[in-house]
Formats: sequence, structure tokens, C-alpha cells
Amino acid sequence: MPSRSTPGPVNNTSSTTAPTYSTPVPTISTPANTTMPSRSTPGPVNNTSSTTAPTYSTPVPTYSTPAPTISTSTPTVSTPTPTYSTSTPTVSTPAPTNSTSTPTNSTPTPTVSTPAPTVSAPTTTETLLEDTNFETGWEGWVDGGNDVRVSNFNQYCKSGQYCIRLRDNSGEKSSITKQFEGMDRYSKLKVDFDYYSRGMHDGNDFFLEINNGNGWLLAEDWITGTDFENNRFSEATVQILSADIYPSVPTFNPTIKLRFRCDAKDNDTRIYIDDITIWGYSY
Repeated sequence: MPSRSTPGPVNNTSSTTAPTYSTPVPTISTPANTTMPSRSTPGPVNNTSSTTAPTYSTPVPTYSTPAPTISTSTPTVSTPTPTYSTSTPTVSTPAPTNSTSTPTNSTPTPTVSTPAPTVSAPTTTETLLEDTNFETGWEGWVDGGNDVRVSNFNQYCKSGQYCIRLRDNSGEKSSITKQFEGMDRYSKLKVDFDYYSRGMHDGNDFFLEINNGNGWLLAEDWITGTDFENNRFSEATVQILSADIYPSVPTFNPTIKLRFRCDAKDNDTRIYIDDITIWGYSY
């Protein structure tokens, strides 16, 4: 009786290795390296074939898959440690200020009723020194010569029937002058008058001059084409300050003179002057 060929240990010569499953296998509780017993059932006894009873070539797989570390890693909990949305409240109730305030005395501190002194403006005295319309003649004015006269051409006089006519450019002969006394009481003069021009050429002019004891000085001049036009009445106002003549002297000299003088072209160029008023101002 042929001896039973007991298969020896499995010779795993097959090129096909047991697959390692990509899907992790849960950890088997069966200890590693436990082999399953080889099957002992022989082939049929009466098998005369040279083919021996097969030994199953399929080895009992020893699972090559290592004991898996669970692929599901210990989860870091996705829910973050909550930072409480309710922050530590800053107490909205302010530290109480004592509702009972320190009483302020109901009696106010008296303010001194004495006002700051106001410096009063110096008193100004206005004195009328001259009011002339020549209705009775020269009225204290002195004619300089042949180119001056009292005119009764009343169409050229601002008021009344008479006025003064100046013509040409003959210097003193084309002027009228008046002297005033007691002027050291005044530091300012104001002179108002009306005038009418006939035949004056552009650039022709006439003057108001003052003599404060040191020669004639120009107070003001009026130029044809700039300050006035022919054949019409005009008004003029001039202010004369003593400080403009002598800056260090507060008033005029006791005696002064005023003069109107024509500086035209010829005898047909004429200025008519009327209604002269002069005011003196003292401070």
C-alpha cells in the first residue's frame, strides 16, 4: 500500500502573493502566525494514476497586511474650542458720580460793577471863520491885480448876483488873498466853495494856497479835464492840517493867509468862485 504522502510544509513558490488589501482590515483578534492545519484527506486509494494526490498549493495566507493603525486617526475635533462670543462685559453702568453734587453757593460771587474806564475823545470845537458870497463886494478879500474882479455875470455865480472872477496865469495878479488872525487856537481848517469854469484848456488849473508865516504852500489844486469840466458848476472841499505844514507844531501860527490863484492860458480862460466858507477846529 503506497505510503500516504503527507504534504510537507507549504512551499510558497507561487509568484502570486496574497494581495495586501488597500482597504484597511480591522484588527483580527486571532494571534498572528497561527496557521490553519493542512487538509489530511487523501485522494482516492484506487487511483492508479501517476498523479499523486494533490497537495493544495494555495497556501494558507498569512495576512501580510500589518496590523493596521486605524486609518481613522484620532480626530482632532473640528469644532474649535469655542471662544465665547459673549466677551467679558465691560460694565456699561458707569461708576456713579455722586448724584448729590457739591453744592455751589447760591449766592453768586459779586462782579465788580465799576466799568473799565473809557477814554473820552478830546472835545472838538468847530468855529465858523468865513462865510462869503460877495454880494456886498470883496468882503475882506484882496484882489491881486488886473486879472481879478468882482463879477456880476450871475449866470456864473452859484448864488446871488455876484462872485469872483479869476483869469490868465499872471501869478499874484490872477489871485485873491485874505488874512486871518488868532489861528493859533486851531489845528485844522476846512474850506468849502463853489466854482464855474469857462474856456479852460485841458491841463489848465487853479490853486488854493496857505501862508503860515513861511511863504506860500500848496493846499490843493484842480485840473481841467481831471477834476472838472467847462461850463458847469462844481463843489470843492479842502482840509488843511497844521501838522502837514509843521509836523512838530500842534496849531497854526497866530496869523495866516489863504489865496486862490488861477494858472490858465490867457484872458479868455476863466474861473468864477462863490460861496466860500471856512471852519477852524481846535482840540
